[in-house]
Amino acid sequence: MRVNPRYLAPLAGAAIACASHAGQESPAPTSLAGAESSFAELRALRDRIAVTTDAGLRQTADGVPLARLASRHDSLRPIVAARLAAIDSRSLGAEDRRALSVMRARLGQDLTLVGASTGSPEKAQAVPSCSYNPRAIASVSYGLDSLRGRVYACYGWAQ
Repeated sequence: MRVNPRYLAPLAGAAIACASHAGQESPAPTSLAGAESSFAELRALRDRIAVTTDAGLRQTADGVPLARLASRHDSLRPIVAARLAAIDSRSLGAEDRRALSVMRARLGQDLTLVGASTGSPEKAQAVPSCSYNPRAIASVSYGLDSLRGRVYACYGWAQ
């Protein structure tokens, strides 16, 4: 295939422009992606702790002691907090700013330290009310957190 020489200059210019910008992504999205990964790991640890605690167990179904999960959670939390605090939200797009805001809020509200709060599994486990209207719970302020708590409580009790 033969390329017309008059098309080479624009093609070469486009290729150079693309190549010169390929590695110049701003650091904010990269640091946000790293913070999101750490946050997801912290959230997963907290969820495993909640399910295990609500089931009245000392270890997870795969044999990980609750104390080890709590220790890992509590050592990861300050790392996640520092990563989220270091991100300048002004350098982010609207969707990323919203995600950062949600992660910061969740960190302060339901991802607090758990070391001493894992409690003793011998305490009496109240049977949760597992017949509920999820739409009604989700529609109130902080409803999704309440719904998540109810689902975990019912799942833990059933286990």
